[in-house]
Amino acid sequence: MKVLVSSLTSAFGGVESLFLSIVKNNNDPDMQFDFVCTDGTAAREEDFTAAGSKVIHIERPSRQLKSYKENFKKLFEEGKYDVYHVNLTRYRFPLDVLIAKQCGVKVILHCHSTQIYDVGSLKYRIIRNIQQVVFRPLMLEASRLNLACSDNAGQYLFRKHPYQILHNGIDLEKFRFSQETRDRIRKELALEGKKVIGHIGRFSLEKNHRYLLGVLEQLVKEDPDYVLLSAGDGDLFEEMKALAEEKGLQEHVRLLGQRKDIQDLLSAMDVFVFPSIHEALPITLIEAQANGLPCVVSDYITKEIDVLDTITRLPLSEDKTAWVKAVQKAVSQRTAVDLEQFEEFDITKLLGRLKKLYQSMK
Repeated sequence: MKVLVSSLTSAFGGVESLFLSIVKNNNDPDMQFDFVCTDGTAAREEDFTAAGSKVIHIERPSRQLKSYKENFKKLFEEGKYDVYHVNLTRYRFPLDVLIAKQCGVKVILHCHSTQIYDVGSLKYRIIRNIQQVVFRPLMLEASRLNLACSDNAGQYLFRKHPYQILHNGIDLEKFRFSQETRDRIRKELALEGKKVIGHIGRFSLEKNHRYLLGVLEQLVKEDPDYVLLSAGDGDLFEEMKALAEEKGLQEHVRLLGQRKDIQDLLSAMDVFVFPSIHEALPITLIEAQANGLPCVVSDYITKEIDVLDTITRLPLSEDKTAWVKAVQKAVSQRTAVDLEQFEEFDITKLLGRLKKLYQSMK
């Protein structure tokens, strides 16, 4: 079984993390995962290739439409792929999907987002709405199977069309808390004796780093021992770094950029704070819970991620007092975890389900 996955991007996020974990845990010699990238650069491409996958680069259709069409047709015909697994946050230009269907490759649409709260400029929202109207029927008609990482993601993208829920998965043992690692990381990052609030995620509008920095600002006014430990990159990284300096928080933030040792960073944290304005099923919240971290999250986060009773949900009100109090309460509530409780999110179980879904499409 050969599967082509769309697509890798220049920023390493939840989807990339999920599929890197999938290929690393795939021990079936008859199951091959390859990846296409139209973003110019694929973040951590070397990790995917080291795990046995090919990464194929094709220029975006906005640059070379004719070569885009020819390259995808050649890829599907010569690659002999059985499945084209298309990860989506919204409907987009569907030419690759239509070519896959034309070449006899079975198409899966897999939604990883939900647009509960609208963000972006008016022009951006208008373009996105046009895409939904024009591209939705074309992509759905080509799809043999619709998947969603959560129910709200499925309702958002597929509406009345049938879909199956396939929860994201992680390598559970990898995220087990380690006191030795905690001590090492806190020493390396000058966090000894600090109250560390953590965040893992791409620096983009929906992750709401601006709100997070506002919460930190109020926490520091009451207790200067609070520090934000954040990993991730993205378009807003430099802007948020500048905002932290503008607020006088430069000594209270550790903006690390893209990291490969997320599991180690989690062990160094005391509480995980996640004020996103829309999410589907954030894999980082599964990782944080598996590590024993209490989590303070926005009420836009689906309850499907609630494995433990250590999650506090709050509205994103202008007054951040409730967030400050919730963090202050949670910061000392790290808990021991039985990883068997996370069976639903075990990457090996997810991989098994995925293989069965692929095989059912024959």
